[in-house]
Amino acid sequence: MKGLEARTTRVLLQNTVTSLYFGAGQEGWTPRFGQAQDFKEIQSALETVGREKLADVQVVLVIERDGALEFMPMQIQALVKSTDFLALVKGIHA
Repeated sequence: MKGLEARTTRVLLQNTVTSLYFGAGQEGWTPRFGQAQDFKEIQSALETVGREKLADVQVVLVIERDGALEFMPMQIQALVKSTDFLALVKGIHA
C-alpha cells in the first residue's frame, strides 16, 4: 500500500493574455509564479477577480507533490457555472 503523498497546493490568478501572475502585495503582475499571491482558496481568488474587476484571467492551481510541480489552469467561467463548484472548492482544500 502506498503512503499518503505530501502535497502543497497554491491558488493563483494568471492573465490569459500576458501569462503574468497576480502579484502579492504591491508587486502588481509578475512572470514568476513563486512571487504570485497565494489565495489559498478558489473562492478568495474569485472574490478578488470581482472586486478588482479583472478581465482575461484564470485560476491556476499549482500542486507540489514529491518535489514535482503540476499546473492546473481553470477557466473562471467554468468554475462559476459548475453545479459542483462548492464540492470542487471543498475537495481542493480537504
